[in-house]
Amino acid sequence: EELQNYIYLSDRFGKKFGGKKTLGKFINTLAPYRNYYQPHLPLFHKYGIDSIEVKARIQNWENSRDKVLIDSLTTLFIRDQEGGRAGVNIMIKNDNKNALLMKWIFENYGFPSMDKVGIFGNNDVPMHLLTFFSHMAATDYYPYFETEMRKYVSSGHCFPRDYATMVDRHYLQIRKEDILYGMYIGYDTVIDTAQVNINRKTVGLPTIKHSSRLRKDF
Repeated sequence: EELQNYIYLSDRFGKKFGGKKTLGKFINTLAPYRNYYQPHLPLFHKYGIDSIEVKARIQNWENSRDKVLIDSLTTLFIRDQEGGRAGVNIMIKNDNKNALLMKWIFENYGFPSMDKVGIFGNNDVPMHLLTFFSHMAATDYYPYFETEMRKYVSSGHCFPRDYATMVDRHYLQIRKEDILYGMYIGYDTVIDTAQVNINRKTVGLPTIKHSSRLRKDF
């Protein structure tokens, strides 16, 4: 959205933004969302990029995804939702299996960021990292993910919300302590707003008030 706003404002006011090269980067950010490029076709056409080239760029991105990585993630997300997570014993067993698999992914591929893997696996299996990592909050591997994901937040590969939600759920449900970021809230959770806003700043999250305005606007 930041890149999109930069390009559209630059175009509107006649400022240079990098032309086709920057638009190529923009198309890559749209690629995981598949047909989301369509509303932007008039802009692409203006700078000499037709729909055939856009589709080709998106297909090139699709083909660039590592097959072993996508196969592994597809297996992981199918297992994550087995039985609608209704059976507690199966759910716990699967979460620990998935924790091991995700640890292997981290060690061999780094963080499975959206620009690397997209949001759909094989056969259109949805890959919701926010939901998945919240499930890691109760596994034996939580300390590993807390440490490693914080590094990926700092490098820009992991969304702060994914990390903060996992940590908050761990503090709320496992440690039974005050949550740090205000991202995973129970029915009777009391938040120290001032401290939470300080914690949020350390991982790049907007304040609670700012987040509320963002939700209202978007």
